[in-house]
Amino acid sequence: MAKVKDKKDTSVLIETHLPEFTMLESYQAYVDAHSVMDMVEDRCTYVFKNLETDTKLHFGENTADFSGPWKRVSMFDMVSEKFN
Repeated sequence: MAKVKDKKDTSVLIETHLPEFTMLESYQAYVDAHSVMDMVEDRCTYVFKNLETDTKLHFGENTADFSGPWKRVSMFDMVSEKFN
């Protein structure tokens, strides 16, 4: 169910509204990037498990596999690989 504003700027609940996207957002203080990557991987695993759905999402001919463990690659390495 989505909560949206109508023309009179009052809140209205609409059961049939489907958002264009869904986003997970998180913050964690006093940790390094690897700890944040672990946390995000754990949260995604939790979501897929509780949705009782496959961890592989298909987009046309492409597939995104969210099963763990995820590969850890630096941005520098990815860009270097792409342009070398």
